[in-house]
Formats: sequence, structure tokens, C-alpha cells
Amino acid sequence: MKTADEISDDVISELRCDPQMSDPEAIGVAMPDETVAVTGHTSTYAEKLAAERAARRVYCVRAVANDLKLRTTISSAARPVGWRVISRASRA
Repeated sequence: MKTADEISDDVISELRCDPQMSDPEAIGVAMPDETVAVTGHTSTYAEKLAAERAARRVYCVRAVANDLKLRTTISSAARPVGWRVISRASRA
């Protein structure tokens, strides 16, 4: 049977090897009980789900608590046109 530290290290290795993860260093792994908790942030919802799947692939992982938050940045060019109208109206 693996220790909690060994399982956490295996999950971290799996996250680093997953091609869907753009920034695996932004994800933390903890194992307070028999559940692996992934925390931190991802830039897309697809990455959030990929991190959970990667953790589940590790041998001896029984459950995964996905506590990842989405951290997205929207450039002004990518914002919808209505965004500027609403933000100007809210200042008045």
C-alpha cells in the first residue's frame, strides 16, 4: 500500500505529463484522508476536468475532491460589444 505522500507525488507527476494541462504548477495536491484534493486554478473548464481525470488515473486514488477555481482573463478586444455599453451606463 502506498503512503499519502507517494500518492500525492504520483498525482503531481500525472498532472505534469497530461498534455491538456497548460500550467500544472498552478495546481496543488493534498491528501488529508483517503480523498485526493486538487486545488489551485486553471484557465479553462476543460483543464479543470482534465486535472480531475488525471488524478483518478493514479493507482490507489479512491476519490477526488476537485476544488480548482477558474481564472480567466478577457482582453478588451475579446469582450462583447455590449460590454462597453453596459460599463459606460453603470458609471452614469
